[in-house]
Amino acid sequence: YYTAILNLRRGLTENPDFTPAHLLMGDVLVKLGKYPEADSSYAVAEQGDPQSLEAATRRLKLYALYLKDFQQAEKLLTEAAARFGQSPEIHYYKALVLMGKRNYLNARSELQLALALREKYFDARKLQIEIESIIGEPKRILDAAVQILHDFPDAVEGYEISVGHLLKARTPIEKVLDLFANAPPTLVL
Repeated sequence: YYTAILNLRRGLTENPDFTPAHLLMGDVLVKLGKYPEADSSYAVAEQGDPQSLEAATRRLKLYALYLKDFQQAEKLLTEAAARFGQSPEIHYYKALVLMGKRNYLNARSELQLALALREKYFDARKLQIEIESIIGEPKRILDAAVQILHDFPDAVEGYEISVGHLLKARTPIEKVLDLFANAPPTLVL
């Protein structure tokens, strides 16, 4: 990671307005647990390109997932929604914040809105399984697993996420095996 930081700093010295480099710098800093520095990088990226939904949502993710500062995440979400309107990402991050605040039913509703705008949205499908598992309705957990495996049949992560939630929901093992019949070979290894 430190080599990446050095290369990014060198690149930003040559081109300080290059938004993707600021985003990558923030990502690397998040991986290193340097959250205030990551926030600064994301803020610079957002200032450099105010029309970048990606820059706005990276800060949202930082505050919602890593810092668990849902008040700041909601503030950023309100600003992003005002700039970008209704988008799958905005609804996804609303769901993420609501989930962090343990408001699972409203989080489910926001995810439904995100998935209505973009049916094949992997992160939203993953969050959907988690929320359904927390709410604890076995049929909805199974439906969410079926959907992610249908939409992303080659994504090993979809199978890895599904199996635990399906077993928690006490899905019959025959049904789980049927769902996993077309799993990618890398999962079977």
